Amino acid sequence: MKVFLAVNHPEIESVFEKLESEKGIKELEKSIGVEGLSRWAGPLLIADQAMYRERLVEKAKAAEPDVVILYDKLPGLIDLDILLEEIRLEVKNSAQKDTRIIFLTSLEQGAPLLRKAVELGVWDIVSGKDILLIDLIKSIYQPANYSDVAHFRLASDNKSQVKFIPRYVEKEKIVEVPVEVKVKEIVEKTEYVRVGTISGNRETVLIWSPLESGKTFLSVNIAVALAKMGLRTVLIDADTTNRSVENYFLQAKEEKYGFIKALKNHYAAEEIFHECHIYKKNLTVLTLPSGRAELPEVSREDFIYLYETLRSCCDIFIIDGCKDIGSIMTRTAVDLASKVLVPVSLDPNRARLMKAALNSLDHSISLGKFELLLNMYISAGLPRAQDISEIIGLKLLPVNITAAVASAYRSIVEGIPAYDGGYTPESFIHAINELANYLNEGDPRGRTANFRKKKLFGFGK
Repeated sequence: MKVFLAVNHPEIESVFEKLESEKGIKELEKSIGVEGLSRWAGPLLIADQAMYRERLVEKAKAAEPDVVILYDKLPGLIDLDILLEEIRLEVKNSAQKDTRIIFLTSLEQGAPLLRKAVELGVWDIVSGKDILLIDLIKSIYQPANYSDVAHFRLASDNKSQVKFIPRYVEKEKIVEVPVEVKVKEIVEKTEYVRVGTISGNRETVLIWSPLESGKTFLSVNIAVALAKMGLRTVLIDADTTNRSVENYFLQAKEEKYGFIKALKNHYAAEEIFHECHIYKKNLTVLTLPSGRAELPEVSREDFIYLYETLRSCCDIFIIDGCKDIGSIMTRTAVDLASKVLVPVSLDPNRARLMKAALNSLDHSISLGKFELLLNMYISAGLPRAQDISEIIGLKLLPVNITAAVASAYRSIVEGIPAYDGGYTPESFIHAINELANYLNEGDPRGRTANFRKKKLFGFGK
């Protein structure tokens, strides 16, 4: 049996790793105290895994699994009802038969999403705030039927049914608008706006840090590397306090104001590409001019409108964020992003400052998509990278960006990204390419999670 994991949860993943061998199954039998488990639970194969909702369908189609394990806390912007439907429609096993979905969730009877799942034929639902490992294991080997999940449809409250279209509040009235319609004016506050689709852009990556960490230099060079890979890439300068992206590109004067014009006038995609800087064909650069140039009053809706306009034309967005995560464009970019890369150095004091900054963030900001990126990596006499990760409390990517301070300075002076400068250390180029490959294809070095043993884990906590 081929299994595709879409959980991004170390404890769940550790269970399936043990199920890949008879030895691991026997270990589970002892650790969870289920006699006879090894007699009916045969070894399975983990075909692949997705760490974010945006990559799930694409990777699962290639893996052709018999079973997809989907955890409802999997990070991403795609709504789960849409994701479940796409899996049911598009993912087949090697015999071209429908792939079974096992849905792990903290939701309970009557939840709109569970009603939708049952209607789609997703009958293997393991639910509850706490789930026993044996229940999870049984769901793999003992498929459910409709009678097992019919109770999930029993509810009288229809107020929170899943919607397939954006909603916003206008003069105390809920207005529903098809996704294709561009919303130019929203009178009060946005209640719900969908961005990104399974078949749309592959990734939206925000580079952000509350400290000086070389995030703009990284944003520029990652974007150039992705464009070199043949991806239609958009680099957006969302840093309204330190507008420096323009320093890395030789731009005509009018190109420096293309982003501002697009935000003000709600340009169509063709006009945006015509007004903004195109770097070597595949990279479109939307910069905010430095100096005393006046910036327009930008609303969340303006930024989303521009993003939605470009989304259908592009493969990947790289957004250079503002240190103040509360700024309109950066706060919106956090919501839009499928990943938030946070550059850090091997400095415990800065790591503690980073931890304090993360703790002070608005509680509505989920850190599930935040990942640490080691920048300016120097090993001698400094703590291990894992120590920094543990201080901050975020996952550390297996890609280390080596020091390129001199290249960064020359890049600004000459107005050419260091990646193309001809004077950059090969180790830096290699690291940037490795990171670009990670963003496009997934983790280049496989899974690095530290698995923990537990008989019981809380999905709702």
